Amino acid sequence: MKALSIFAMMFLFIGCGKGALPWDKSQVGIQSVKPAEPEAFTYELGNASCTTGHHSFNSLAATCEALLNNELNNDCVENKRLKLYDSHCSNS
Repeated sequence: MKALSIFAMMFLFIGCGKGALPWDKSQVGIQSVKPAEPEAFTYELGNASCTTGHHSFNSLAATCEALLNNELNNDCVENKRLKLYDSHCSNS
């Protein structure tokens, strides 16, 4: 009896929404999706004695590679760059 009650409640919840049954295809609409906009990835890190300079890239992969490049970043704030790399690049 408990299973029947649960089934009835599930049917009621599924059937809710615009007064339609869950298998009523007349309620399905078509939506358009715009292409994703390009995204710039930028960073500039520093401290009182140095700065990496402003860097901008078209992809996360390029940004991650740059964060590890000491020469590009003026051998500056390696610990900050590694923290940024760990938080955004370690899974890419």
